[in-house]
Amino acid sequence: MCRYITGIHFTQKACPYLRESFENNFPTSNYSNSEVNFEVSESLPDCALPVPERGITFLQMDERCGRSIVAEEITLGLTFEPKCLVVVIRPDHRKALFDEMLAAGRNLANALEISVNYTVGLHSNPDVPSIESNCQNSLLMQQNYEADKILQAEFSRLEKVREDIEKVTALKNLLDYAHSHQRFFQAPSPPPPPPPPPSPDYPEADVEEGRLSPPGPPVQVTVELRFRQLTQDVVDLQNEEASLLQEVSGCVGTRTKECGISATEGPHPWLGVDGTSKCRGYYTLSARFGDMCGCV
Repeated sequence: MCRYITGIHFTQKACPYLRESFENNFPTSNYSNSEVNFEVSESLPDCALPVPERGITFLQMDERCGRSIVAEEITLGLTFEPKCLVVVIRPDHRKALFDEMLAAGRNLANALEISVNYTVGLHSNPDVPSIESNCQNSLLMQQNYEADKILQAEFSRLEKVREDIEKVTALKNLLDYAHSHQRFFQAPSPPPPPPPPPSPDYPEADVEEGRLSPPGPPVQVTVELRFRQLTQDVVDLQNEEASLLQEVSGCVGTRTKECGISATEGPHPWLGVDGTSKCRGYYTLSARFGDMCGCV
């Protein structure tokens, strides 16, 4: 459908004609309340544009009529509550649009659909500029938080890997020390414990008949085997540390390159300091005072 649309504008007055709105805003017998017209700009008489301060452009595909504004682009400067959406089509009139769609094989029973994201002011007399400021602050906070999260998972994992290296190394050293000094405090070997009873999952009759084998006793790991396991764990963690360092090294934020920060330095703005409790603005991502509790 975008091939047929050149512009989308929001205007201050309601459309189509609403008697209450018309009588309150148009002290005239002219029943047209359109605020998007041709010849709005003297230099662009052939462009359908909104009347200044009564409409705002959210999509402009024809660069001859103004700066291009593409889908999902953020538009600033809204000072009124929009009550009408005006779609400017490329063909000269509706019949030409009908003929083009028919020739293209479009199902004309399908209605025109335009998706719009918007925020509703709940006050009986909403302050539109304040609402827009809140929305823009919210978007800016989201963008900054997304920038903070760049490589944040890698930095957090690197910190955890280094902690694990210290813990495993300390355990390996303790095991080595205990093994080398065990002759000084080795207690007499106790008699071997009796075998464990069969598991409830294995009926005794089945065990006796040989259809099932009872679970064997736990296998005792020797000190030498456990020491080799810990040594290999340290090597694996050190390899992961080197890989993470290679991934995050040299990441310095500039105007052209974004680098994140740690989760401590850049927490989730809409989660509490514990990282789990949700702030007042968690679901709406609102940026009013008190809506964020992760940045204090």
